[in-house]
Amino acid sequence: MVDDIEPLWKWGEENWELWSDSKHKWYTKKSLTKWVKDPQKDILLVAKIDTKPIGMCMTYVLRDWAYCTGLFVDKEYRSIGIGKTLLTETMKRLRKRRIDLFSFMVDARNAKSLRYYKKLGFARGFDSICMYKTLRKSS
Repeated sequence: MVDDIEPLWKWGEENWELWSDSKHKWYTKKSLTKWVKDPQKDILLVAKIDTKPIGMCMTYVLRDWAYCTGLFVDKEYRSIGIGKTLLTETMKRLRKRRIDLFSFMVDARNAKSLRYYKKLGFARGFDSICMYKTLRKSS
């Protein structure tokens, strides 16, 4: 999966749906590489056609619940079940570990995604605002 870092990073840079804010966007290549090389108990899935990455689902496991920070399918491969397959496989692995709750953030302006997740059986939680604070200056 280390070979997949460039396309994963590029998706994160180019697609606002994965961002927490416009300044910080997504993971840096360095932090993404670190996570991919040592996922610990997290679940990182990449869907491929041959060797070409076409989608991903990246989920942190936090004791008895899990938080997905990135479900993404390349625009060219949407509406053919790739996202559903990634979510289904992630949930299967979480159930095996006896994880009770699977959650993620969806931008409230992204009506298409909200409908999609509801169709897959996800319930809408509280509307939230993403808050952040930079803890150290980047070099």
